[in-house]
Amino acid sequence: TESFASSWPNLVCEELEAECHTAAWSGYGMVKNCCGGDTLMSDVWLRTLASTPSDDASDPHGTTAENLWNFTSWIPDLVV
Repeated sequence: TESFASSWPNLVCEELEAECHTAAWSGYGMVKNCCGGDTLMSDVWLRTLASTPSDDASDPHGTTAENLWNFTSWIPDLVV
């Protein structure tokens, strides 16, 4: 689907009246991107702000220490 609003994760959340958190970026893959680039989705989901890169130019997969997502700040009741 081209619209997240029509995707099954969003529809399930709506049906269950659940809060939905999604990490999605068109063209980014977990292992390889469809359209080039070194930053992968497996890098982005660790970030608070997806577009904040590493301070280290030789590390396209990292981010700044301040930008790492704190996984203890929000704990879901369920993961789909």
